[in-house]
Parts: sequence; C-alpha cells; structure tokens
Amino acid sequence: MPPIAKGLILAGIAVVLQLVMELFLIRPLIGMSWGAAAGLGIAGAVVFGLYGFFVGWKEAYDFAPRTIWAFILDVSWSAINTTVGLVWMIWCAIRGTFDNTTAEAKKRGVVLFLGQDAALPGADASTLGTVMGGSWMLHEAVHVQQARIFGPLYWPVYLLSYFTALIARAVTFRFHRIHWQAYGRVVMEDRRMTTLDVDALYREIRKAARHIPPKQRRHAEMLQRLKPHYQAWYNTWLTPDLNREEPAEPFYVLNRRG
Repeated sequence: MPPIAKGLILAGIAVVLQLVMELFLIRPLIGMSWGAAAGLGIAGAVVFGLYGFFVGWKEAYDFAPRTIWAFILDVSWSAINTTVGLVWMIWCAIRGTFDNTTAEAKKRGVVLFLGQDAALPGADASTLGTVMGGSWMLHEAVHVQQARIFGPLYWPVYLLSYFTALIARAVTFRFHRIHWQAYGRVVMEDRRMTTLDVDALYREIRKAARHIPPKQRRHAEMLQRLKPHYQAWYNTWLTPDLNREEPAEPFYVLNRRG
C-alpha cells in the first residue's frame, strides 16, 4: 500500500474518533453544549488527523493490527499524552533526525528522532507521548505503552511514582544523584542487566571453577551429567498433560546458562 494511502486511512480514523468522542462521549459526560463539543471535536480532528496522516505517510507505525490498535488508543484514550508528544516533537525535529527504519520502534508505534541533542540534557533518550528523542531504548518505549494503558491518568501516576521514590531516598539519606536514582534506576535494558556486569561475573565463576578441589569438581561433573535429565523433566511442565484438565505451569524458571 502506498504510504500516502496509509496516511489517509490513519487520518480518517483519527477524525472519526475525535468527532464521535467529543460529540457523544465528552459532551454528555461533562455537560458541554453541542457548539462547544463540535468546536472541540473539529480542533481535535484537525490536530490528530494531521498526526495520523504524518505517521502513516512517513511509516512511523507498522501498518499492522497491533499498531493500528495502538494508534486508535493514541488518538482517543491517550489523546492528552499524544498532544504532549506533538509539542515534544517540535524539539526533537529541530535537534534530531526523524527515523523510520528502526523496526522495534515501528512495531510499537513509536515516533523516533535520532541524535543525542534530541534527548533532554543528561539523558540518552527522552519520551513524551508517542515521540522518543535521542537513541532507541526499549525502556523508553515502555513509557509509550504506559501512556496507552493509563490514558489521562498517566501523568498523575507517573509523577506520584517519581515523588514517592524521591521521598523514599531522601528519608533514608541517599542523596547521591537522587533525581536519577529516583527517576530511572534501570535494572534491565534490552534483556541485559545494567546494574551488573553479567559477562564479568561468569568469567570470575569460570576462573574460580578451574581451581576447585577434586571432591567439588566430581560433584560439579555429576550435576553436569544430570543436567539434561532434569531439564527434560522441567520441559514436560510446558506441555499439556492429557490426564489433567489444564496444562501444568512451571512455578519457577531454572537457570540454564552453560
């Protein structure tokens, strides 16, 4: 499908949603007049229609069921967060470079602008609404999903979480880098630990293993011989048991790294 057709489809979805929301949901909910609701609906239709056309035309979102549903949330339930993102997009467009080649961003419906200057000072990446500036980070993409889940409650929940963590660190006298520690002490990023050098840890373990006494070595060798058997036993937990009404579920995951 041509990109311009994708843009027109997403723009149409946004226009219809905005008009329906303002006229038939927001208006009776808060007692708004038909004229005010129509004016607000037209304004929203223009803003989010243009946004839909842009992300469709520039192929910032994959044109797939998952991202179309994400877009529907972006221009309805999470519209206030998307509006904040549109303002943030101005900064990112000036200081960064639009990117629609990062597959991880496209399949999550994240509008990505690359370039260190596109992030807030001191950060590798910053995200508001659906717009990420800086470098691609899975952690930042989580904020986009959170906004889609919490909708208009996202910012209250986000700020409450931040200030709760800030106060917790202050009352325990942990003032070193208090903002960054409270805001985003990321433990895992892109399936890798960030607070622990896992590769270095395993190098130390292997180094120590070369100097273990004979008795301990025999014990380790026995465990290695048993390993395929207990792994096979645990794997049976993942397959349906015809004698049970429901498939068995593992209650913990065994570390299989060799």
